[in-house]
Parts: sequence; C-alpha cells; structure tokens
Amino acid sequence: MAKITKSLEELVGNTPLFEPVRYEKKNDLGASILVKLEWFNASGSIKARAALNMLIEAEKEGKIKPGDTIVEATSGNTGIALATFAAARGYKFKAFLENGSSQERFDILKAYGAEPALQSDIPSIKELMDNDALSIDGIIEGVRNYSEEHGYYFINQMENEHNPEAHYRTTGPEIWEQADGKVDIYVAMVGTGGTLLGTSKYLKEKNPDLKIVGVQADEASRIGANSGQDAIDGVAPFSNVPERFTTRSCLSLPTNTTKL
Repeated sequence: MAKITKSLEELVGNTPLFEPVRYEKKNDLGASILVKLEWFNASGSIKARAALNMLIEAEKEGKIKPGDTIVEATSGNTGIALATFAAARGYKFKAFLENGSSQERFDILKAYGAEPALQSDIPSIKELMDNDALSIDGIIEGVRNYSEEHGYYFINQMENEHNPEAHYRTTGPEIWEQADGKVDIYVAMVGTGGTLLGTSKYLKEKNPDLKIVGVQADEASRIGANSGQDAIDGVAPFSNVPERFTTRSCLSLPTNTTKL
C-alpha cells in the first residue's frame, strides 16, 4: 500500500531521538547524550510545533479564519514555521524580523508566500531603536498596535500560552517515551522560553529530580543593551521570558548562561 502524506501537519512531531555514540566514546563520557532531531519537522525546526498549535488554537477560539492576515515578530524560525502553516491553512502572513536578520530568512518567507518586513518599519519601534531604548515589551506593543490598526491577528509567541503548551503536549512526552523514562537532565536554548518551559514542565512531572538547563550565549540578544558580538539568532536572555510562562516547577531550577 502506498504511504503518501497529504498534509504538512502530519510531518510535525515524532522526530527521532539520536545518541551520538562515537562522540560519547571519544570523550569518555559517563552518561548518554540524547539529541532531539527537530529539523525533521515540516518547516525545518522545533518552531513548527508551537506555530501550528498557536494557529489551531486561535481558530478554535474564533480569533481567526481562513483568509485573515496574521502577524508575528520573529527572529526567523517561528516566522518560517508560521509561513508554512499559514499558507497550508489559507492565511496571509506578515512577519516582522529583527534588524540584521539574514537575507536567507527573507527569501524563505517570500517563498512560502509571506510578506517579510523589518521591525524598524514600524514607526514606534524605529523610534525606540533610534533612542537606544528597544525592548521586548516595546516590540510587542509596536507590533500589537500595528496589527490592531490594520485589523490583523497578532500571534504574539512571547505571551501566547499555546507556545509552551505545544511542547508540554508533544515534545516532552516524545522525549520521555523515546528515552524509556531515563531522563536526568534537560538542556535547551532560550528564546521565548516556550520550548524549555513546556517540555521541562512535562518531564518534571515525570521525574521530580530532573535538572533543567537553559542555555544562551553571554549577553545573547540583539535587543537593547545586550547587543554585541555574542548574539545568536533567536536566542535571548532568560529575563525576557514572560513571568506567567515560568511555572513554579521551573523557577526553582538553575539556568546556565554560558558562551557557546
């Protein structure tokens, strides 16, 4: 029987869990390293999970319907994921990217039919940049106001509870099942915090002794005073994560900030 996938949404999740055995032996490690290969997702990153979940839940809540325009501020991967599923589900999509984002990001978004623009194209955000006062809150407010003025729906991944929810529902359970419940430490990069918090919340419920490590480069962000040579696209200080995302189980755990 033919095995044909007829929806990109079927290609989200259930990604492989890989153990780099040669690396472990070469470095004489006393523990196993397990790597979730999220590039197997449609759109090519872990952001596919949150993007799809945020769209589906917005539909269920009656906030959007096919034909509407959705908007997001993004460093790239969430925008690419939203562009992928917006096109598949019949939405127009406008992405406001960080100044300095690669041309490749713009080209990929355009290929999916999205309309990419710079965050500085929004006057209020440009003013903050000119005054060296740019912040996550300033970006969110600027994009929110732009969306309201044009009658668009702002996804707002930074404050959207369906972002970490996607990882609580899928990423966490997959890791636990694939590792046969043998998970002692969970490590993830930090952008919005959705991946780290949603996944760790599930894993922490399964193993209360689990250690959770959030990784970022020193002063890693293009935003505000943290701008500099240590910037990594999509990686931001943990302090940018909305407080309501940080569950009590996560707040008590260490966040390791280190240069990569």
